[in-house]
Amino acid sequence: MVLLPKQSLKKEKRNSLRIFNFLFLCILPCIILLNFSVRSVYGIDTLSRGIEYYNKGLIKRAEDSFKDALMQNSRSETAYYYLGVISIMRDEYDQAIDYLIRLTEYNYFYKGVHYCLGIAYKKKNDFQKALQEFDRSIKNYPTAKAYFNIGVIHSQRHEYDQAVYAFKKSLSLDRNNVYSRYNLANIYESQGKYRDALTEYNKVLRKRPKYISAYYRKGRALMAMKRYNEAVIEFMRTIELDENFSSGYLGVAMAYEELKRVDDANTYYKKYAQKETNEIKRSQALQKAHDVLYEVKFVDDGAL
Repeated sequence: MVLLPKQSLKKEKRNSLRIFNFLFLCILPCIILLNFSVRSVYGIDTLSRGIEYYNKGLIKRAEDSFKDALMQNSRSETAYYYLGVISIMRDEYDQAIDYLIRLTEYNYFYKGVHYCLGIAYKKKNDFQKALQEFDRSIKNYPTAKAYFNIGVIHSQRHEYDQAVYAFKKSLSLDRNNVYSRYNLANIYESQGKYRDALTEYNKVLRKRPKYISAYYRKGRALMAMKRYNEAVIEFMRTIELDENFSSGYLGVAMAYEELKRVDDANTYYKKYAQKETNEIKRSQALQKAHDVLYEVKFVDDGAL
């Protein structure tokens, strides 16, 4: 075993340190340059700026950043997705579909892509393609919103059994989805299932106590059940929340007419006519206000 003098050991350490420092100083710039090149090539920095702008509501800047990202990387899935979403926000549905379909060519299972395609097709009233995309969406990522939109389409097509199923599935994923519950109640009302409708409207109003349409539709269900006094209360609540909600006045008038409170009915038909912007409906309301008094007086006169 050969023992090196202390001076030789110190010299060896100094040489090793110099070599390490030299290599570190040479390699570090290369790593930084490589990282910068990778981020530039794939548009990572540009994408980050785009997402930041989008989250701040600076949509035009976000759009420009995502387009720049595509110039740097033509296969950027994130850029295609956000450009599709922005196009939907601008009602440019054909453009949105182009971006989103291109995304599916690169990544068919990208989260949210089929849901957004469904929205774009739904906005174009292409309900068949919309349903296909929403079905693909729930197979990959089932969400309450996807089932809600499926339910809306089936409702518009009067396919009520499918709509009820979709809204119930939506509620199973999100019990607080007020709009799914409200639409479910509307279907029950249209099917004559008034008790079920009232149950759902009450649940809606517990979550959204200022939901005018829910009070109005609840009043309609009560009218159908001949519970006119209760209907008046619900219609009155719509007017309390919005004095310009013309249908509320009409509901009150009709309920009072059924209760034979003809003076009150006359008053609210006139109020409805004042609030109603549609000229034909206004004329019909004024005629009804006249008729409801005339018919009763005619009967009374005859009885005398």
